[in-house]
Amino acid sequence: MRKHLPFVFLIAVAIAIIILFYLKGPDHKELKNEWFQYSNGLLKSKLTQLIQKSKYNKYPSLIDHASNTKLIYKYNGDGTSYHNRIDRDGNWWIQHSPSANGKLSNEIVFKQSGGYQLDNNLNFSKITDLFEKNLHIAFDEEDYIGYFRYADSLRMAFMIKNKLLWSDSKGMHFAFVEYVTNSTPSSWQWIYENGNIMVKGIYENGKRENEWNWYFSNGSLALTEYYNIGLLNGTSVYYSLKGEILKKIPYEYGKLNGIRKIYKDNK
Repeated sequence: MRKHLPFVFLIAVAIAIIILFYLKGPDHKELKNEWFQYSNGLLKSKLTQLIQKSKYNKYPSLIDHASNTKLIYKYNGDGTSYHNRIDRDGNWWIQHSPSANGKLSNEIVFKQSGGYQLDNNLNFSKITDLFEKNLHIAFDEEDYIGYFRYADSLRMAFMIKNKLLWSDSKGMHFAFVEYVTNSTPSSWQWIYENGNIMVKGIYENGKRENEWNWYFSNGSLALTEYYNIGLLNGTSVYYSLKGEILKKIPYEYGKLNGIRKIYKDNK
């Protein structure tokens, strides 16, 4: 029996090391890269869908002020830059928070194929700027908040699947024990880069519950909706950046229940 003790001890130590390694999980840099790989293509498709379905039938654009270059964001990551009547091809992708170094940055990155106008051929702009500077030109308020609503759903799905939590001190981190013991926080809140609240609500068993509020980056209310076991259940109310009611949509357990009301001039 004593001859087998060292072997049993080594097996126990090996198992303990494996368990500790698993409980530690991947570090923040690995998680950041995994989140980018998971989210980038889906968010690119979502933004492309919004551009394609827009009633304005125009591509959104931004100005790189350092070089006075106009950047055009087209479908599926394609783009064009204009400077002094010269156009160059480019491409864009999305880095949704938490992105580089765990910062709460929601950026769209434009890469110029050639030329010298952009710094290192790159432009980093806030997603909020893309929507706000193209409001009623390429997007409306519902597109704006619809994008962030979708992105937040992706982030929560990624975090639940990989048993992750977020904190200001740790960033996105592995939280196996909290998930196993069902001690994850039920409240859910995410913020914009400027510190204003983006979304606030409650999750129960991985599903949205009760009242959820979405906000524009300036802090004004964009959307209020109600959930029951993850399904829309109540009247969703959409607002403009000026605080005017744009739309009311009644739901019952995920299905339209009643008349959709669209307001014009806040009436």
